[in-house]
Amino acid sequence: MAQLKPIIIDQEQTYVDKNATIADVVDENVRQVVTNTGVVIPLSEFCKTPVAEDITTNLHSIEKGDSVLGQLHQDLELTQNLLDRFEPCKNGEPRVAILEAGNRFMVIRNYPLPDNYQPDYIDVVLDVANYPSRPPVGAYILINNNESIIERIQKIFGNHIFEDNAYYQAEKLQGFAWICLHYKAHKWFYNANNIRKGDNIAKFLEMLFVKL
Repeated sequence: MAQLKPIIIDQEQTYVDKNATIADVVDENVRQVVTNTGVVIPLSEFCKTPVAEDITTNLHSIEKGDSVLGQLHQDLELTQNLLDRFEPCKNGEPRVAILEAGNRFMVIRNYPLPDNYQPDYIDVVLDVANYPSRPPVGAYILINNNESIIERIQKIFGNHIFEDNAYYQAEKLQGFAWICLHYKAHKWFYNANNIRKGDNIAKFLEMLFVKL
């Protein structure tokens, strides 16, 4: 006779085989789950991850998961707080972070650059379609009238900035250059219970600033 263990899925208690993985107990449409400790587990890990005592499965897409959308807006607020820490942009325009294309992209207008850049601001786009299971894959910067900035970044990043291509499943965006910047193995330590305590988009953008 199989040995069972109690678990809670979306606040409902059930019993499963003690050796069950996440793939054995969730609906086939679920793309990620969150444990009660705030760990986000993507679909690719379901078959090799034992079922936690308490998991939530309603975070499978930005369009359908209100919790994920709420967390993304929290990250947007953290990003705006980061931008507000910098001095006003010299072009007289505000530094703002917004979501566009049905929450697929986060656009940062007048992202600050170190003082040795002229001008010291540029528009940046991050692909957040897989948020929060995966961090952004690289960063996009606007090409138009930014040739000197791109040339300087090219010297810093070597062969890791591309105007006509993108890698690691990143989408090529017309009119933008793509910077290859990512966490090791494209994984981050995201805390769904308190996004300030784990990796987040604001920290990713801080990392970009430091690299520049």
